[in-house]
Amino acid sequence: RIPLASAISAFFVAPIIAMVLAVLFLGEALTVRKIISLMLGFIGALIILRPSASMDPGIVLAISAGGFFGMYMIATRQASLESDPVKTLAFQCLVGVALLTPQALWKWSIPAAGELWLFVAMGTMSAACHFLSIVAFRYGQASILAPLVYLELLGGAAIGFLVFGDVPDAYVWIGALTIIVGGSMTLQRSRPM
Repeated sequence: RIPLASAISAFFVAPIIAMVLAVLFLGEALTVRKIISLMLGFIGALIILRPSASMDPGIVLAISAGGFFGMYMIATRQASLESDPVKTLAFQCLVGVALLTPQALWKWSIPAAGELWLFVAMGTMSAACHFLSIVAFRYGQASILAPLVYLELLGGAAIGFLVFGDVPDAYVWIGALTIIVGGSMTLQRSRPM
């Protein structure tokens, strides 16, 4: 319904929502360093994506998706503190299957035999990424980890270059540097600002 850049930038309300919910529901401290990190990540994302100012129902859907992802981060943090990472991963996978199976059945088509390895690779990478996220949330505060979501843009730019030959422009480099600076602020263990 909307350009991908606009959808992604609207989705990136997730770290903001996660940081606010972490303060409200998990009792995490909101420091100046965390706020600056979040702002730099969001500004970097906007520099890379350069979204248009038009408002569309698709934007509302993308912001809603970001809101749910922010809640997912908080739920993952809470679950990781109370449950084994493997059990948490299994629960998330089962809930995902329950929610997505009806949609999959509606649009199902039998994949070609040569495509099956893609499904196995995607499932393996997805499970590994979710497991690592669960472990990260077990040891790190959600308000510290949330701004690191903006690193997805860097991975996307790298994949675009390696797979499709897309050469990042100056906006991507400036935005990436802004994201890296913002994300690295949450990783420093110096005295609070």
